[in-house]
Amino acid sequence: MFEGLLQPTHLIIILILALVFFGPSKLPELGSSLGKSIREFKRSQEDIDEIKQSVKGSVDTVKHSVDSVTHSVTSAVALEPVHVASRPVAVAPEPAPLPSQPEPRHEGPITLPRQEID
Repeated sequence: MFEGLLQPTHLIIILILALVFFGPSKLPELGSSLGKSIREFKRSQEDIDEIKQSVKGSVDTVKHSVDSVTHSVTSAVALEPVHVASRPVAVAPEPAPLPSQPEPRHEGPITLPRQEID
């Protein structure tokens, strides 16, 4: 789309137009400010590249730490017991069967024996 955008003839036309609009006295100032702008742009690009490298290094360090912790937790919480024969196996008691009849309701006040607590 933009192939051949800045050919030598185009640059000459732009230079002539700049000379007509700004005059010969302002042209060196324009060139100087354009050069400073390009240098500042390159410097900011280098700063951005340095920041990217710094962040990438930090991300790699954090990723390595997370992988290390994940490996440690996975090995600590293994689903297979280490020594099956040496460990006693605890068996949960069977629950009591549910009553087939509801308990009778008490009519009247309920009195409980009084006990003293030492």
